[in-house]
Amino acid sequence: YADIRRVSWNVPDLASSSKAMRLKEIVEEAGDEGRKVIVFSFFLTTVEKISAFLGERCMPIINGSVPPQRRQEIIDEFDKAPAGSVLIAQIQSGGTGLNIQTASVVVICEPQFKPSIENQAISRAYRMGQARNVLVYRLLSDDTADEKITEMLEEKQKVFDAFADKSSVAEESLELDNSGFGAIVEEEIARINAKHGGTTEKQVEEKPTKTEENTEKSEENTVQTEEKPTTVGEASTWCCTCGKTGLSSKFCPDCGTARPDTWDCACGTKGLKSKFCPDCGAKRLF
Repeated sequence: YADIRRVSWNVPDLASSSKAMRLKEIVEEAGDEGRKVIVFSFFLTTVEKISAFLGERCMPIINGSVPPQRRQEIIDEFDKAPAGSVLIAQIQSGGTGLNIQTASVVVICEPQFKPSIENQAISRAYRMGQARNVLVYRLLSDDTADEKITEMLEEKQKVFDAFADKSSVAEESLELDNSGFGAIVEEEIARINAKHGGTTEKQVEEKPTKTEENTEKSEENTVQTEEKPTTVGEASTWCCTCGKTGLSSKFCPDCGTARPDTWDCACGTKGLKSKFCPDCGAKRLF
């Protein structure tokens, strides 16, 4: 499903991507209005492509491999940069714990699986000292997984607003589960095959992009992501929450998430930090 979510950015030349061209328009309009822009995406490859596409107006990328001190240095540079400057970040790295109130335009490149992830990212610009209305753009492609994910999250949000309280348990009910992922992937593959005679999701023709604007302040929530390694004793790799499997590197090449500090043993013991499992003696392999 990771490739399906990135269909608008998985093209050789972003000049042919409707999302990229709309993003460029937003950045140019922001510069004309004396604004700065923050761009968020879940995927490392996407933020790297966007940075290359937009060029010199972009600050260094903030991703999972950038230390906290360096992240703050990048934000300080962004604060001093002229109007029209762009700060690009992975949403799980730059979407929490940072104050970026010198920007008043926020762009989210694809729908996230929890509304609170987007809300926290938007809240980076809604900090004390923000002197302008914040414009939020959500880039969506017609007839793709973007629409399906958005529709499912909107339905969950309606249920939450009608019946749930503001507890953390209620908030978790807004996250798409594995069955939701599977339904989206199966429906998208069927649609692509029907239209293109068996082509893969990477080959699907991109549809025109639409944007949503939201200027209301978003409530900040705490989001924690957890990466789980594959079973130790059978493999020396780990799986990332973005869907990438079989990883042996310290960081996920797709989204930049760091390898987890704990591991789960094949015997069933979980959350281990030691080199050997205390129950069965199995050795950690990564």
